[in-house]
Amino acid sequence: MRMKFKMLSVKELSNRTRETVSRFALLSFFLCVGAINHLYMDIYDAETLKHGSRNIFMSVVVLVPVLYSIRLLYESRWIGKRAESIINSVFVIAAALYFYYLPNQPLIPFYWSQFAVLFISSILLCFVCVKQGAGDDDFYWHFHAALFVRLVITGLYTLIIIGGASAALGAIDTLFKTNLFQHNEIRILIVTLWIFGPLFFLSGVPTLSDSEEVAGHNPRWLKNIGIYVMVPFTTVYLGILYAYGGKILLQWQLPEGTVSYLVLSFAAFGIVSLLIIFPFQKDENSKWCYWFSRYFYFFQIPLLFLLFDAIFTRVFAYGITFRRYYVLALAIWLLFITVFMVIRKNRNLIMIPFSLFIIAILSILGPWSSFNVSYTNQKGRLLKLLGTNNLIQNNKIVLAKKPLPFKVKADISSIATYLDDYGKLQALASLTTSGEAVTPESFTEEIGFKYIKSYNSEQSSFFYHCGNKSLALPTRGYQLFARFRENIDPKNIKTSRIEADDVAIEFFSETATFQFTDGKSHKSQIRLEQITDCFKATRTENNADCCDYLYKDNFFEIKCLFDNLSGWEDHNGTHFYTVDVDFLIRRR
Repeated sequence: MRMKFKMLSVKELSNRTRETVSRFALLSFFLCVGAINHLYMDIYDAETLKHGSRNIFMSVVVLVPVLYSIRLLYESRWIGKRAESIINSVFVIAAALYFYYLPNQPLIPFYWSQFAVLFISSILLCFVCVKQGAGDDDFYWHFHAALFVRLVITGLYTLIIIGGASAALGAIDTLFKTNLFQHNEIRILIVTLWIFGPLFFLSGVPTLSDSEEVAGHNPRWLKNIGIYVMVPFTTVYLGILYAYGGKILLQWQLPEGTVSYLVLSFAAFGIVSLLIIFPFQKDENSKWCYWFSRYFYFFQIPLLFLLFDAIFTRVFAYGITFRRYYVLALAIWLLFITVFMVIRKNRNLIMIPFSLFIIAILSILGPWSSFNVSYTNQKGRLLKLLGTNNLIQNNKIVLAKKPLPFKVKADISSIATYLDDYGKLQALASLTTSGEAVTPESFTEEIGFKYIKSYNSEQSSFFYHCGNKSLALPTRGYQLFARFRENIDPKNIKTSRIEADDVAIEFFSETATFQFTDGKSHKSQIRLEQITDCFKATRTENNADCCDYLYKDNFFEIKCLFDNLSGWEDHNGTHFYTVDVDFLIRRR
């Protein structure tokens, strides 16, 4: 269908606006409520009222797509007029309850995450409520093609109105030296996004009872984007992921956590490409579309193994968080859709948004919701960490009796931060001595270490240096002397070797371990990590008198005098930059 434009008279524009408002009456009312509330927020900016206005904004934003969906359900003849009124009333009441549920104070991430899931669920509902008949994918595709075209045009008009109006008002202030319209651009934006944009879009929503009007929407530019842009990019993306999978098999290593996002992004991009080219699959001039549509889901099956491997690698290491819950949920959905599309001969397009909608709803309701599952998992991880490191007795936190590894401190800090962000840390207040309100900082202080702010990026560097070491080494009682100097490159794993008489000293950079072997094959090992743990227990800061370490076993007594021992700690453990040490060795 070729798009035609014509000039509208004021009367025609008024009639179309009246028809749109009449068709989506309740939706139009709440659009006005949202606009007035947003303008009020901008004009008055009262500290005491801004949280209430924000809560109105969040409630209306979630409600508007639902009201649109209910109207489409009525026009699809799935429900009658009376049922439409009842369902509208139920969801308006639900939006009011959601408004009262939101606190009148700054929101923690828990509420914003909940809002995001509710909004996405309401958007998915819009794609579920359009169906002329069972298996009628052509009608479904043409209807949403019309909406997509309308959405693009609405976006262009909105940008033009906002840019043009802002430029005109700014020109008046500049040329006539006035302040009449100063800072009013935001209000133009508010009115345009709340009133003009939605009403213009709604005026282009096809009437579901008119099949010919719906079938007439077949934009050729959308076909060109799908065939010549999205399908080639999806194919290249597939090749990259397969190459990465081959690398993992050759090197036999676990995939990085980010690969799960890459696989999900590929799946989303590929499925959208399939939806765009759906009516052109049997076009004789587009054979590539046919082969792409037929084999896309088959090629996706190996990537599902890669996806689940990456997800469970992270889950087993760091537990389930809100984000990982949804990554896992999307992976399960993708597995279902892949199997469904491979098995089913006639693909039902509505199953894609419908199954996503079901997962979104299940993820916010019941004991299996994202918030309950992630809280239970992270609480269990925290209690296990406290128990394993003897930090809890009689259900109360106790001070650490020895220095904790950096990974343990980082894990405890990270879990405390996560629970605090999602409003669950106070549930663990009974574990503290005071039993009162806790923060991540106070929680870690009770254990006996300083809160680590950032789990992912924070590094705890150390540098031990014996600056006042005398030139004369304390060699009395020792038989051998050896000096070892090494700058460690983490990318270059190697073994270094020096000798002192018949004692061979090897340093394994991969494990940061010294091994001492004499002529009788007696072996002793010293790990640098145990030395840094000893230094940390001795000094809270790097000092000149904290530079020697004494090791004894059945074969050797070894005194290590460090002129330089530097490195860093992160959630992966202890790493080293430089080792500069003198060894005094005595056989036992």
